[in-house]
Amino acid sequence: MKSKLKIYLLPLFLVAFVLSACEEEVTEPEYWELPSPAPPARAVPVAGVSLDKEVDDLSAGHSLTLAATIEPAEASNKTLNWASDNEAVAKVDDNGRVTAINAGTAVITVTTVDGEFEATCTVTVELIDIIGITLVLDKDELDEDAEIIIEPDAELSLAVTLEPANGSFGTMIWTSDNEAVATVNAEGNVTGVSSGVATITVTTQDGGFTATCEVTVTEGGVVSVGELFAGDLIVYPNPFRDAARITGAEGTSLQVINAAGAVAHTQMITNPDETIGLEHLPAGVYIFRFEKDGNLRTIRVVKQ
Repeated sequence: MKSKLKIYLLPLFLVAFVLSACEEEVTEPEYWELPSPAPPARAVPVAGVSLDKEVDDLSAGHSLTLAATIEPAEASNKTLNWASDNEAVAKVDDNGRVTAINAGTAVITVTTVDGEFEATCTVTVELIDIIGITLVLDKDELDEDAEIIIEPDAELSLAVTLEPANGSFGTMIWTSDNEAVATVNAEGNVTGVSSGVATITVTTQDGGFTATCEVTVTEGGVVSVGELFAGDLIVYPNPFRDAARITGAEGTSLQVINAAGAVAHTQMITNPDETIGLEHLPAGVYIFRFEKDGNLRTIRVVKQ
């Protein structure tokens, strides 16, 4: 009897053991709390716009740049649209730069994309006759005797000053009389091409005023304008025939450059008043290039 009881109890014991083991293995799942996403940044709306000028006067050909101020300063969308109600009188670009075209009145309007707030400036354009123009290099005005020397492939930028300064002008036309030596683009940028001499001319489309300068292209040339060292350096007579007299050039190195840009004569000037013989040179236009202590002076000379 005991033996049978043991047989019956054994399966029950095994079942209880298995159930107990299963209960121990079952665990509650673990949970992690994820951080909440950051709220989106709030857009700051535009509340208004203003211009630094409400009215202004310009003469034809001149420009001004209007400055727009958006309120508040921390506005999210600061995109602006610019427009002119009379582009025959004045145009405006995407940066607020106004260019006067012809006599009359134009209203320049700036509009915010956000909120479509507006501000305006009334521009009155006048026609003021000019009486002359002058070429400028590196803020130095060039007179008719000024000489410029550059190397092939070197560049320089010429500009124009008006008389009066607020005179009206249309298109400036730039030309070179020898593009094999030097070229010039519509903005007055000159590029040396090969050795020689070229005359650069700018002409106003309105009135036909002109200004010119000579550019000599030569190996070893440097941009030069006017007097770059002290002293009254004079070459005379000019034009000369067989000899030229030079004063104020003591201690300088002289190069005589012909119209092809080649060095035709070299000499050290050792006296404050010195005469140099140039009988061997043919008639023509020459550049006298004086150099001393790294400073340079050029003078245009004609041999008859």
